[in-house]
Amino acid sequence: MPRKKMFYSIYVFSIMFAASVLSIRCPVNSNEKDTIQQMPQKALNDKELMGKYRDLCTELELTTVIEGIEGYSQEGILYKKEYSDIFDCWTAEITGAVDMKLDLQTGHLLKIFNSLILNKIYGDNSLKDPYEGKPKMDKEQVVEKVEKYIRIIEGEQKYKTKLIEVIFSKQGNLRGNWILRWKRYHDKYMYYEDRIELDLNETYGIVTYANHCISDIPSPVEVKIFEEEAHEKAIEFANNLISSKKIFSGAGVSFKKWFRDFIIGSVISSELLIVNPNYLLTDKSTYMASNRIRKANLAWAVTVEAKYIGKTGPKGETLGNKKILVWIDAATGEILGGDFTL
Repeated sequence: MPRKKMFYSIYVFSIMFAASVLSIRCPVNSNEKDTIQQMPQKALNDKELMGKYRDLCTELELTTVIEGIEGYSQEGILYKKEYSDIFDCWTAEITGAVDMKLDLQTGHLLKIFNSLILNKIYGDNSLKDPYEGKPKMDKEQVVEKVEKYIRIIEGEQKYKTKLIEVIFSKQGNLRGNWILRWKRYHDKYMYYEDRIELDLNETYGIVTYANHCISDIPSPVEVKIFEEEAHEKAIEFANNLISSKKIFSGAGVSFKKWFRDFIIGSVISSELLIVNPNYLLTDKSTYMASNRIRKANLAWAVTVEAKYIGKTGPKGETLGNKKILVWIDAATGEILGGDFTL
């Protein structure tokens, strides 16, 4: 997932690990969610979780650097156990010099936030950007270095990923960090959401941030719906969306009012992707919630243009056109939801 996302969600790099979210959505009531999602009976105990935490610190080569900084150790504290809407599973959050979020049942690593290093680097407001020239490592060296980290993050889960981004940040909160992103695919189809994100600090040579967001494998993986049929369904859904009286909770108004002065144009693009249904416009919609479901479907992802036909402003400006993304199950033709630009 590049950092900037076309549709109504963006990736947010949060200094508060526990408050990290992946999209700007209205959160679900966590207490209500926890009553629905009961803690699994087969879960790792506290000792096992802390052992997993220490093992990961060692395997990811974080221990040596942490212990080399006066006043710090690798020992963490089991902060809380909760159901995570983002990862659609029960998680254990461990805080310390390095914060981690682990799958409560499997111990799989879901997120890392290297609090010690990031606070040490960015806590000093007088620190000037040391990267006026070229970084010390090149892209090939960075990819080679982090390859073993990716295998550790994956654990025994084996899936295919494609490296889509390697950039070096010289400015802002990410200065001095290499930012790498992998997208997951199954067979020949890319996932819309699934990815591994990893930031590597060049000065210390260690991981400062990682995010591991993985869904189920879709079943079936077959295409029975022709692309032209998917286009027709997408146009129909887009028209239903802009005329719907259902409340768009992100704005507190109906979709019809939100899309006033817009008409549906033509299909811009379409491709087969593996998506997590959000059932937009249905009674089981999770679109405006911070949660995602691990269930995945192979779908036609069709982008439709919404044309603005309203009046121009005093200087001739307009709101501009919008894009509506519609997901159609490639095997059944069911509308699985979608997204749209604000």
